[in-house]
Amino acid sequence: MLYVRRERYGDAVHALESLWPSFSDQFVYLYVLGNAAFRVGNKELDEKASRRLIEVGGDSPEFHLLMGKALLTRNDDQKALEESSESGSRR
Repeated sequence: MLYVRRERYGDAVHALESLWPSFSDQFVYLYVLGNAAFRVGNKELDEKASRRLIEVGGDSPEFHLLMGKALLTRNDDQKALEESSESGSRR
């Protein structure tokens, strides 16, 4: 997490990728890994983490929140708004 906070995304990807076997069922891990991979242009890992986040997240409010944040990172404001609406409609 320190690498991400310091915007050292390449180092974050390197550190986080090795944790996949143990943490690939954790929302926050998948979000952070996907975000770091996106920022360094590792499309394959970004897509892998995003697919897994969708599998793990199901339709929970937490999933929609993290997906909305991920979409904002990617400057996809419309889809982020849709995710936010999905999350809000579940309450």
